[in-house]
Amino acid sequence: MPVMRRIPVLYFACLTVLSMVVSPIFTALTVAESNALPQPRLMISELQTGGVTPSGAEEGRQEFIELYNPSAAGLDVTDWRIEYLAGSHTGGPSPTRLITVLEGEVSANGYVLLGYDGLIPDADLYFGTGSTAATGLLAKGGGHVRIVDSVGSTVDLVGWGTGVAIGSWWRAPEIPANSSIQRFLPGEDGYTNGISYRPPLPDKTPLGGGLRLSEPTPGLTCTGLVLTELLSNPEGADSGKEFIELYNPTDQPLVMKGCALRLGDTGKTFPLPDEIMPPKTYRSFPDSQTGIILPNATAQVIWLLWSNEEHGFAYADGLSEGEAWAYVDTVWLSTFMPTPGAANSILLKTDIPEEVQLDAVTVSCPSGKERNPATNRCRSIEISKLPEPCRPGYARNAETGRCRKPIAPTPLLPCKTRQERSPDTNRCRSVLTASSEPKPCPAGQERNKDTNRCRKVPAASGAMASVEDVRTGVNGIDARWWIAAVLIAGAVGYAVYEWRQDIGQATYRLRQRIRQRIRPTRGG
Repeated sequence: MPVMRRIPVLYFACLTVLSMVVSPIFTALTVAESNALPQPRLMISELQTGGVTPSGAEEGRQEFIELYNPSAAGLDVTDWRIEYLAGSHTGGPSPTRLITVLEGEVSANGYVLLGYDGLIPDADLYFGTGSTAATGLLAKGGGHVRIVDSVGSTVDLVGWGTGVAIGSWWRAPEIPANSSIQRFLPGEDGYTNGISYRPPLPDKTPLGGGLRLSEPTPGLTCTGLVLTELLSNPEGADSGKEFIELYNPTDQPLVMKGCALRLGDTGKTFPLPDEIMPPKTYRSFPDSQTGIILPNATAQVIWLLWSNEEHGFAYADGLSEGEAWAYVDTVWLSTFMPTPGAANSILLKTDIPEEVQLDAVTVSCPSGKERNPATNRCRSIEISKLPEPCRPGYARNAETGRCRKPIAPTPLLPCKTRQERSPDTNRCRSVLTASSEPKPCPAGQERNKDTNRCRKVPAASGAMASVEDVRTGVNGIDARWWIAAVLIAGAVGYAVYEWRQDIGQATYRLRQRIRQRIRPTRGG
């Protein structure tokens, strides 16, 4: 084969070998980068699952969750949810329990504090209001807390104890009573990938004050919607047939966003969609949409949460199949003509007289019910009309109208010797003296004037982060040189093999010329 024709073949062979060697390297780097978790837009910066009483007994309801916005700009968190997942939960879309629904904007580098009702004064939000769970809402042994944005994507998640590992999210050991886990935040020593935490420590630092509520649109809010009908026991299978109906009795359109439906005090909460309900119209929500399953035998309270108020009512116990509970002419009645999305109508069973004459003296309604003067039947009294006195040791919350037990805030542990409590962060810090000046920060770092810790010098605004090639080698030699050497050796070997005949003939001719020059010399 002529020499000029072999050169393209040799070049193509070298490129093929090079692609086979280098391609797996870049593929592995791409997969590793895709599996890395980006820094969350909103972080769970601190978490406590229980505390202790002044007498030293564990108190599971002393729980709090601290959130942090690492961005230099405000973050709109309207309709974002804070959810609890049980220890065995694998991260599916349905949470074990809804902690709260956020609304408004978190300020730049701001904190939001969520505390169990009555635990921390001046918290941004409270959860567990009216709950009878003696151990709180976050299991001490193991579980998860996650942040879900308005489109259902998981923004951040942390597990602890016996909670199963979910993806690459951090999982801490079991958190002892009166201790918390605290996240390494950007700029702090120990911050690496944005998901690592310090081990559980008793030095708690719950911070808040960074949540600003959104201003409602003037003249267009959800306030004014009313509950008008529900069906808890439809004929046949219940799934997909239960519904809760709302009505706009006003003369102006009302936006549903900002209101929510809730089953009981701690049950499923369904935020209403961002839609407008015209005046004098009805809208029903099936259980397949809300996720709210209405009990049949024992009724519960259905709450309609306005943007600034709560309204609840209890439907009747043991409603028959196909028997709805409807609001007609200012009273709640049972009817066998469910009308989802339309005006309510009362239809009684044919074997039940329309009017039942009862002796009001000898027959009385059960507790929590009253006799309807229109039908002479017992009906449930709206919860808002029954402000029963709170039991001893409890007080009525002026904002929600519910009874709650005041919980004294957990006293802060005294700082160690040669430490003092910072008035800015409420954390213990070393007392700086003339003889105990902080050590200078390493090269490329500066001291944070707020925390007095060393942090990386932030890049100039608008500048791109520097990019370095990460090279791996053997004994200090770049691995790419080894690859190049192997490729060159292969190319030379292949050339020798292809040109072996030409090389042999050239060698033979050279030897003949040398012999011819040597013979005349010998003859002289």
